[in-house]
Amino acid sequence: MKLQLNALKARGESSNDIMVNLYKGYKVITDTQFKQYISQKINNYDEGVQLDEDCLMVQSEYKYKNLV
Repeated sequence: MKLQLNALKARGESSNDIMVNLYKGYKVITDTQFKQYISQKINNYDEGVQLDEDCLMVQSEYKYKNLV
């Protein structure tokens, strides 16, 4: 995903639905702990907590590595 975002930025393009697509992708993961983690991130974001796609991807990657 990061590579695709960088490719968009390099061409001067952007996407407004990246967070939505990240959430959709993360929700299909079958690991219960990771799913709960992402659900909490979504709830926090919905309640106004600042979170951009880069931060979400980094935090999700850390969580994944800790779970593995």
